[in-house]
Amino acid sequence: MGVWENDSLTEQASAKKARPGGRTERVRKAVADAVIDLIREEGIEFEIQAVTQRSGVGRATIFRRWPDRASLIGEALAEHTSHFEVHLTGDWEQDFRRIAADLRVFFRAPAEQAFNRTMLSANSAEFNAQMLAYWEPVINKIKAPLEAARLTGAIDESTDVEAVVQMLTCTLTIESLVAEFHDLAGPRLSDVLIDQLCRGLRPPEKQQSKSDKARAHR
Repeated sequence: MGVWENDSLTEQASAKKARPGGRTERVRKAVADAVIDLIREEGIEFEIQAVTQRSGVGRATIFRRWPDRASLIGEALAEHTSHFEVHLTGDWEQDFRRIAADLRVFFRAPAEQAFNRTMLSANSAEFNAQMLAYWEPVINKIKAPLEAARLTGAIDESTDVEAVVQMLTCTLTIESLVAEFHDLAGPRLSDVLIDQLCRGLRPPEKQQSKSDKARAHR
């Protein structure tokens, strides 16, 4: 029986209320940071006693607020994903390229790489579901400018926004995990993908207009 069983993952992920300040917030962040460090070092089978030692927070406090490993991982995921923000300008292509650049940096952070490696190697459907649930609000923010552009006709109305975002995030995730082998001469795969996606997202008439301009300059 998995430690995630009986949890409503999506409800947990979306129930992020404003964090109180003071000691309560310091305790929460110390515990979340400790769990993130332990996942980086040991994976998801860390001992709760190790969280106590790493965070400096008493065992009774931890068990009162986080009664099992799943709730501790949930707190770590909530803390981690809260650091990714999406800032929109109203220009879909500019926003899309900025989001992609910010995601590339975020995916290369040690904590995110640890979570992604764990998701790929731990063979835990429960952990994978929990991680995806906490990422869902972020994914929705990434989709928002493309959905708005599709509705206004700024991009092709037949665009499958979900598929576009999946292609982007999957490519950036894999690229980040092989970063030490991938930083070679030549364009990065994600740069090529982003250029191709932006070209394909434009409405047919705008694609034709750009082609006409290109021919006129020859």
